[in-house]
Amino acid sequence: MDPEKLTALLARIDYLDERWTYRIRPEKGGSMIRPSEEEVDRRQRELANYTIEIKDILRELLEELRPPETE
Repeated sequence: MDPEKLTALLARIDYLDERWTYRIRPEKGGSMIRPSEEEVDRRQRELANYTIEIKDILRELLEELRPPETE
């Protein structure tokens, strides 16, 4: 595997973590107030975006780890 590609993928994971983790991590203590429909919708969209980005990064990583095809 190309070390530069691995470094780039790890940097993308770190950046993803910085941008999204605080948004999707459950709040400590969790309040008893029921969130509004808009809040639930917003959080679902954030989680969906996070999931799509991490899936793309993992796909690239797995493609890099795949052994070359031989004929």
